[in-house]
Amino acid sequence: AAGVAQKAEKDKLEGQVVSLGRELMEEKAVGLAQKAKLEARVGEVGAEKEKLEGQVASLGRELTGVKAAGVAQKAEKDKLEGQVVSLGRELMEEKAVGLAQKAKLEARVGEVGAEKEKLEG
Repeated sequence: AAGVAQKAEKDKLEGQVVSLGRELMEEKAVGLAQKAKLEARVGEVGAEKEKLEGQVASLGRELTGVKAAGVAQKAEKDKLEGQVVSLGRELMEEKAVGLAQKAKLEARVGEVGAEKEKLEG
């Protein structure tokens, strides 16, 4: 009777071991599935990060291009302003020369007019 009881206890314990083994296998399978999901998510996040870094780099290049274009436009504007100032100076000089010539011509007209009157008189 004691041997039968021991055998029953042994069978019961073996059944528990088998049951716990199954549970452990199931837990392990669930754990592996979760690990696989997490690894896939890590891969997705990594790909998203690389995509965003690429966009940031692209925007950086675009900004650099815009800055360069702005600098070039400013240089062109400064060049044109310089030309306007230079042409303004030239115009002022031309006007001064023209006024001087006009004054000379008027003086000459006055002289010729005086000579004419002198000859007529």
